[in-house]
Amino acid sequence: MEIRNLEFNYEPGSPVLIHDLNLTIAPGVFLTVLGENGSAKSTLIKLMLGLLKPVKGEIRRTLSKIGYVPQKKDKFNMRFPITVREMLAIHMARGCQGSPETYLAMVEMEDQAEALFGELSGGQQQRVLIARAISACPDLLILDEPLTGIDSHSREVIRHLLLKLNQEGLTIVSIEHDVAFALHHSTHILTMKENQVRWFTVEEYKNQIGHDDRDNFLHHLEEHSHAAI
Repeated sequence: MEIRNLEFNYEPGSPVLIHDLNLTIAPGVFLTVLGENGSAKSTLIKLMLGLLKPVKGEIRRTLSKIGYVPQKKDKFNMRFPITVREMLAIHMARGCQGSPETYLAMVEMEDQAEALFGELSGGQQQRVLIARAISACPDLLILDEPLTGIDSHSREVIRHLLLKLNQEGLTIVSIEHDVAFALHHSTHILTMKENQVRWFTVEEYKNQIGHDDRDNFLHHLEEHSHAAI
């Protein structure tokens, strides 16, 4: 995916949320997007997906198949009476190998295939939605805060799976608040604050910032908010 001279605001005259962004996401990258609430992280994701249109610039989607796991608040009606297996069967792409249970096993949910999705816990629902996204055999997987508000076991299952998928060659873009997760799982980190964006390899991030907690990360952004890629 190539982003060139991207600028975005929601309405004419409203604050510019993203300004003159240039970014190339190469195949096989694990990119974690970090930033404060309100720093346009989710907006950037929606631009990548084509759900929003840039005011200026362009996005070239060189990876043809994109899987997407939205934030909890953006998910569909959880009360809709559909089983876990049906959710995956409807979404699976032609040509993908395996059955719904194949992908559910990746997130340790194969024993819940006949359960109603709406009756699962939040962490279980998140695992099913990730299984659903990868059952379409995407070239690029985009996740918006996949670890937020879920139980510790689900977090570990998801962390392990994302690392494994990336090691197998899947390109991943994930919004996160957990800096330690970004340092331990990502190949690259994108930081966002007040329409300023910076791009690091993980080693560059460690060398320049040297911290793995969110408070120190945000303090660093305060000190370097003038810098942009």
